[in-house]
Amino acid sequence: MSGLAPIFVSLFCVALVLVGAAKFCAPPHLDEGTEAHIFHLLMVAQLPIALSFIFTRAGKPFVQILPVLALQVFAWAVAASAAALLT
Repeated sequence: MSGLAPIFVSLFCVALVLVGAAKFCAPPHLDEGTEAHIFHLLMVAQLPIALSFIFTRAGKPFVQILPVLALQVFAWAVAASAAALLT
């Protein structure tokens, strides 16, 4: 289950970016807003979750956990790129 947590957090981050972009798309604003602060905290919080996934699966061959790690990195990259492009 810990391998899916960062993926769900990344999807939630993408949703936050989309909501923030829809809410503040017209004029530039001075403060980033609550969504941006939550987004930054969640993106950083994924690292310890991913590391705990790696260390709890330490007995398994790396090839078995590689697809989950690749999906985690992909989901993180999608959330980060959505934030960069839409805000």
